[in-house]
Formats: sequence, C-alpha cells, structure tokens
Amino acid sequence: MNQYSEEILMKANSMSEREFWKYLLSESGRTWPEKGYAICDTPIMKGKGIIFGLNWGDVSKGVQTEYPVLEKERNWPFMRNSKPFFKNYLGIDSISEVNYSNLCFLRTTNIAQLTDDNWKAALPLFKRYVEYIQPSWLLMLGVTGMSILNSHNELTKHKRHEVVGSRGRIFGHAAMLYGRYNLFAVPHPQSKISKEGRSGIWEKVMAEFNSSVK
Repeated sequence: MNQYSEEILMKANSMSEREFWKYLLSESGRTWPEKGYAICDTPIMKGKGIIFGLNWGDVSKGVQTEYPVLEKERNWPFMRNSKPFFKNYLGIDSISEVNYSNLCFLRTTNIAQLTDDNWKAALPLFKRYVEYIQPSWLLMLGVTGMSILNSHNELTKHKRHEVVGSRGRIFGHAAMLYGRYNLFAVPHPQSKISKEGRSGIWEKVMAEFNSSVK
C-alpha cells in the first residue's frame, strides 16, 4: 500500500459508518458523473462478512440517496434461492445480518456494458469499502468477478474448485483478497446449473471456508 492509499485509509477509518458511506458516494460521483451508482444495500457493519455480486442493475434508480436500513424486505429471487445455503453454511437467516454490496458500484443495464476502464475505476472504491469493514470473510455470488480481480492482480492463493453436474462442470473459488481477506465464490443463484451441482459446489467451497475462516 502506498503512502497516498494509507492516508485515505486512515481518514476513512476515523469516519462513522454513515460518514464513510457518504464519502464513497462522493467518490463514486466524481468517478461516474451523470451516471447511477450505489454503495451497499445493508448498513455498513464493521467486522461482519460481506456478500456481494458483480454490479448494480436497474439504472432507473439513479444515484443511491439514502443510507440503508435493516428494516427492509430483501426478498429478491436470487436471495430466496440462496437462503437455504446461507442458513446451512453461514449460519445467517437473512442477508441483513451481514454486509451486502457489489464489486462495481456503477449501475448498468447489463454486465456487458462494463468496460475495462469502468473496472479500473471501480476496484479501488470496492477496496476502500472492504478495508473500512475489515470483514471476517467475503462471499461472491457469481464467479465472473474472480477473473476480473485476478486480472487486476488483487488475488493470491487462488484455488479453483470443481464438481461435475448433469449439465457439465461447475466451478467455485477460494482466494485471499488484497493479501489478507478470505474470499470465496460460488455460481450466481440464477445461473442455469443443476440442483445437485449447485449443492455440490457449495459443499466444496464451504469446506474450504470452514478450514480457512476462524
């Protein structure tokens, strides 16, 4: 970490959770003027795990304007599909018990609209989010982001896990993010894979989780 990054981190760590959220909103606005973006959908909880996806959709929502609250229904289809796995492997009944965000804060209609320049701008913002929280673990829903993080040299000790389902091979991942945080990735809840394949890859990845997260 260079001196400039250390100074940013020291400044951020002195902020309250709400102040830090406003800070990231301001930085995102400078990064993507006249675009829509959001930081997180749950209140920032230091030390708790982070569950995240690739980026926010629904560009009609524009810029996030209100700090997230716990008392909100988060019953999206992909969350409903994941709930049994969250309960079984993470011991949580609701995503409201942890941090929820996306690797890229920028809103787009689809993932294909994200350019390499978007990722170069997005990854440092996500890193500040992670460094502020200092999570006990991170879980990515979807595996595409692992290739992005790897291509930008953000991963070490990267392991790929594999199971064979009725529709072919299914992959999951484990790695260290920024050299210090345990990161795991499973297929997106709405990806078209067999039920047994999904259960199998969760079991493999979470076995790694249990051996790595204390």
